[in-house]
Amino acid sequence: MSEENRPTVRQISPHRKPRSCLLVSVFSVAVLLITEAILLRLAGAILVTADPIHPSDAAVVLSGGDNTRIDEAVRLYEEQYMDYIILTETEIPIPEKGAEYSTLMRYITMQKGVPGNQVLITKQQSESTLDEARAVLTLMKQRGMDSLIVVTDPYHTFRTRLIFRQVFKDQGITFAVHPVRDHWYTSSGWWLHRQGWKVTIQEYVKLFGYLSLQRE
Repeated sequence: MSEENRPTVRQISPHRKPRSCLLVSVFSVAVLLITEAILLRLAGAILVTADPIHPSDAAVVLSGGDNTRIDEAVRLYEEQYMDYIILTETEIPIPEKGAEYSTLMRYITMQKGVPGNQVLITKQQSESTLDEARAVLTLMKQRGMDSLIVVTDPYHTFRTRLIFRQVFKDQGITFAVHPVRDHWYTSSGWWLHRQGWKVTIQEYVKLFGYLSLQRE
């Protein structure tokens, strides 16, 4: 057979295999990033919940966080959703202000335009959200109130709803959990903030701790 008629062997390009590997790697990374984003968003979405709100007797501002909770309660007051704002007694001193936390929060609330006789403070010392719910229930019964708006940060709303549902069960009092509007914490971007990681991890630890106690 002559050289001209001899069949040629098709050579495989040495660059084809690495290019295929590169495409597979890029695809794998893209899938991983998308999956991670979905899981992170889901983790935040589980923690954030909001109930429809209606005109109520009072709104309670749970302790913790910054003044955005107070700001939201005052906004609801100005929108005539309730007549009273309830603060919880924590007996936490703030030396640089020369006052306790609850007293300072009451002063700030009044500075924002809410009359002093419409800002109430629970009597029992509260060290947890469960304590706060029980203290608020006691105050509302004493005042003859039967409806409540619970104001807190978005990441705190799911656990708050569970706790208030437990404490207020069969008490003849309705409540709605209301997250602070325009808050920096969102289910779609909490992981972009260092503080977001901190509060999310803390909240899940507290949530699992609460659920574990309920099973005992």
